[in-house]
Amino acid sequence: MKIIFCDTTLNKEDLKPSMIDAYIFKPAIKRGDLIDLLNIAPSLSEIVIVDGVFEQSPSITHKEIMLMISRGVKVIGISSMGALRAAELYQYGMMGAGEIFQAYLNGDIDSDDEVAVSYVERCGVIYKTVPLINIRKTVERCGLESIIIKKSKNIFYKDRSWNRLKHVLSDLEYEKLQINYIDLK
Repeated sequence: MKIIFCDTTLNKEDLKPSMIDAYIFKPAIKRGDLIDLLNIAPSLSEIVIVDGVFEQSPSITHKEIMLMISRGVKVIGISSMGALRAAELYQYGMMGAGEIFQAYLNGDIDSDDEVAVSYVERCGVIYKTVPLINIRKTVERCGLESIIIKKSKNIFYKDRSWNRLKHVLSDLEYEKLQINYIDLK
């Protein structure tokens, strides 16, 4: 049995049909989710962590992940909370994949707020804040002014919306960021 924890970063529609058939989808991981799986999924072979909660509920702990690894379960982290935890636990056997994981592993980024996203669902539409890692990658890849990163980082992650960015960036900075925006997450 294979399980993937994701909700705001990836949707089923974003994945290949073979993955949709191979994995059981669960919402963003939180503390206790892996312990619960021990009782209900004895044949668990792989866990992919993409998204995780960190304010609404306590976040997934390192010990829970290490327990699964010690039981022979392959644990992989990508993109968001998964990439962060994979970099933190890489030396203990957690695997990671993707550019965000590599950036954490290499020490190019080290803050949780790089991947933190606040979101709300209204009438079936999910409104999300802008993750700093996307701003950082857009600036780096497109040769934009690095001051955009600094100004964006000064906005609390829950407030880092396009509307808020429009108020702290110059018109030209904002326009360049929006036109060249890279959604790395």
